[in-house]
Amino acid sequence: MLPVSRVVVSIACLVALEPSARAEQMPWRVGNALELPQWLTLDAESRIRFAHLTSQYRTSAGGSSSALSMRSRVSASVSANAFRAGLELLDSRVYSSSETPLNTTHGNPVDILQAYLGVQTSSFIRFGDELKLRAGRLTMDLGSRRLVARNRYRNTINSFTGVDIEWKNPKRHIARFFALVPVRRRPEDPSSLRRNQIKLDKENLDAFLAGVLYSVPSLIEENTLLEVFLVSLTETDGKQQSRNRRIFTPGFRFMRKPAPNRIDGELEGMLQVGTTRTTGANSDTDDLDHLAYFAHAEVGYTFSAPWQPRLAFQYDFASGDRNPNDGKSNRFDTLFGARRFDFGPTGIYGAFARTNINTPGLRVRLAPTSAIDGFVAHRLFWLAAKRDTWTTSGLQDPTGESGRFIGQQIEGRARFQIVPGNVRLETGAAYFIPGSFAKNAATSPTETALLFYTQLVLTI
Repeated sequence: MLPVSRVVVSIACLVALEPSARAEQMPWRVGNALELPQWLTLDAESRIRFAHLTSQYRTSAGGSSSALSMRSRVSASVSANAFRAGLELLDSRVYSSSETPLNTTHGNPVDILQAYLGVQTSSFIRFGDELKLRAGRLTMDLGSRRLVARNRYRNTINSFTGVDIEWKNPKRHIARFFALVPVRRRPEDPSSLRRNQIKLDKENLDAFLAGVLYSVPSLIEENTLLEVFLVSLTETDGKQQSRNRRIFTPGFRFMRKPAPNRIDGELEGMLQVGTTRTTGANSDTDDLDHLAYFAHAEVGYTFSAPWQPRLAFQYDFASGDRNPNDGKSNRFDTLFGARRFDFGPTGIYGAFARTNINTPGLRVRLAPTSAIDGFVAHRLFWLAAKRDTWTTSGLQDPTGESGRFIGQQIEGRARFQIVPGNVRLETGAAYFIPGSFAKNAATSPTETALLFYTQLVLTI
């Protein structure tokens, strides 16, 4: 049978299986169906999502907005002894209403996401250790993913060019070092994004991201983890305008993983020092001393009961600029981090970011079956610095007289593994209720906003 025919027949058989039979099957993969040699792996994923937002919290947009987002990727890797090579192509497109504000987080048609050479070897320094090295165009997750992340919910994915080195000793301690330049996603202007115009991405050679991380598992007991890290970003004006950030971010994270009938939690703290500028305009040449900080705390408990409920209290604080006129910068910069897992859906919504916020919240996670899971969450949001901007909306009251309370958000999500490991359906919603700041700082009062989305993901 020809390879293509074998793939078609395999997909048809997979869909025809009863749900109970599907759950017992290993996820179907195109590489297995094509009977590829062991040194070659191939996989693909396609996702389609529709989202609708009623009314707006942003000052730069008005009315409702809708978007149909499509993201497809194909990746291949080859291995020969210790050597590795990988290639990943990504196509991200958005079809939206004219009222929907677009940027490079929404679309990036047809480009190279990863293209790297690597080495993976054991007993590199001593018996039992392991070394992984990748060089080229890369994606990466660092620690909690709050500073550097490979985006999952967002329609486009951060990419970098450089080197990433990871060493693991026999006790599973991990030391990691990376030196990268960010990749500029293109096109960048809204009109080209709306037409899904194809422009190849380019490395931003005027920016340099570097860092180290050391991870210690089971420091106190099993299922605990301690990480310490330092990340630096240096950028200058060049072909792309920038805020000339020279920021150093040391931090730590300690976590105890969830398990039935016990308390779990996470504590992460970061400090930022360096210099930055208020804007990226060429006329802005004033370097401001930068001092900012971020903290995340979470305490949860998983009950040994039907649906495996987990109740968690969450708290995040990201500093803001206390005095916009003092010649200093205190607004925390999340760099290339992801935020969906903390603050709700992004895309055409994305009401909250990891800067100038003070936010406690409660979250309940449920898993009725191995194929169904979901959560509901409620968070309250205040400005950390009342004279600074609610950055995602553009709202600011330099006098501070509008108060701090931005509002509250109620969020829910449900996921259904239609074919476990192959077909997943997800639907979710976020409801924003404005507080005193959102109402008083705006020229016209900010209204409630409701986001609804549903998406289908196919992985083969």
